Amino acid sequence: IAGVAIANNLVLITHNQKHFSKIEGLELEDWTL
Repeated sequence: IAGVAIANNLVLITHNQKHFSKIEGLELEDWTL
């Protein structure tokens, strides 16, 4: 999932930012309230 987001210049929407935060070049957003 992260690779697809990076390759396509997309923002990854996830509540699990701790898991994905270690991936360089990946932009994250958390839409949970």
